[in-house]
Amino acid sequence: MTHQFNFNGQISYDDSIIVEDLGNACLHAVDELNYSYFFITKTSLGTTSCLEYGPLDLDDTLLPDETYIEFSRFEYSHNAIIKKIGKFLQSKKNMVVKSKKVKIIQVTQITLEEALNYGVNVFDYLKDEENY
Repeated sequence: MTHQFNFNGQISYDDSIIVEDLGNACLHAVDELNYSYFFITKTSLGTTSCLEYGPLDLDDTLLPDETYIEFSRFEYSHNAIIKKIGKFLQSKKNMVVKSKKVKIIQVTQITLEEALNYGVNVFDYLKDEENY
């Protein structure tokens, strides 16, 4: 089922993105400071897994001082996914970079493979002494 989401909100929204398959979607969002955020939904046998992470600087191998990662799994619900994507695109609470609240200014759909390739295994990251 197709659904359109607004982002880059002002008094009115400046842009939107159409998501064709809510249960299997991958979004790459970019904020005003050029940091990236990712939102993934994957649904199988009526169960949806949802992963949100960011900010990431795609030009740097080090994680920013604060990186937000949230994973949830729930019975497929069209409305729950719409709410999660809307919150991801419009909320500024998880977009705090360098003590500045920022907003999303660009969103594109990407493949699951691309989204997972941008991810950082935080456990491996903590094991690597070069990251400090």
